[in-house]
Amino acid sequence: NPDHLGALLYAGSCSLQEGSFEKARNYLIRYDTINPGFTPALKMLAVIALKNGKFKDVQQYIRPVLAQEPNDVSSLNLLAAALMGDKQTPEGLDVLQQMVKLNPESADARMKLGMGMIQQGKIESGLNELEASRKLDPDVLQTSLAIIDTYLRNNEKDRALAAALTLLDTHPDSVIANAALGTVYLSRQENNKASQAFRDTLALDSDNVTANRGLATLAVQAGQPEEAKTDYRKILQNLPGELSTSMNLAYLSALDGNVDEMKAVLEKTIEANPGSLLPRLALSRYYSRQG
Repeated sequence: NPDHLGALLYAGSCSLQEGSFEKARNYLIRYDTINPGFTPALKMLAVIALKNGKFKDVQQYIRPVLAQEPNDVSSLNLLAAALMGDKQTPEGLDVLQQMVKLNPESADARMKLGMGMIQQGKIESGLNELEASRKLDPDVLQTSLAIIDTYLRNNEKDRALAAALTLLDTHPDSVIANAALGTVYLSRQENNKASQAFRDTLALDSDNVTANRGLATLAVQAGQPEEAKTDYRKILQNLPGELSTSMNLAYLSALDGNVDEMKAVLEKTIEANPGSLLPRLALSRYYSRQG
């Protein structure tokens, strides 16, 4: 019986949990065609649409759910994510504020509200929400990173340093905390402290991209291009074709006359980033100079 409602619903749910999103969507669309408006099916369809980046479809599925259950937090969360993804930030913030009002102890809701406010230029209000989120759940390191990043982007380096030191104090063995401290010291041009923080990071995770990139930057500033190239190569072993790292390595290779490496790096970068103009232009300029 291909139209058995229970089978369609549970097959859709199981496929969703397995990550087979297209299969789940097909089951649930058939279910919704036969039995339209059933909120669990609509919520699952909204989840699938969000994973596929189809923000308007998310709104289409989830608004009828909220019309029946206006205070359902999971549905509000889906709607807020869709609105923010669709650049409808003011309405998205309204939904996030509603979520915080319904559940003020939700660290996740406060973090999302804070990030949305910062995107809208409401820096201090957004930071207040992020701080509230951090206090509710200090183990979510992404919240502390968002706070540090916001301070750095607003050139408040003293506050960024204080936040980074607090993060490291509460999570001394965290790769993320050590790398964040190195980034802050680098922005403050405290190069020795930055180098030590990055090396502490690599002691915990030898492949950490932030630390290797930071040490490469320090090496360039110190006039040590060979060390910088070694650090860039380490990054590319784990992230082949990563654009900014590849362009930096190609540039340093060109400077010291290692044309073969420069060409090889740029060609791999083009292969990994077929839509990017930078490596194509760099290689084109080289061939143009060579006639």
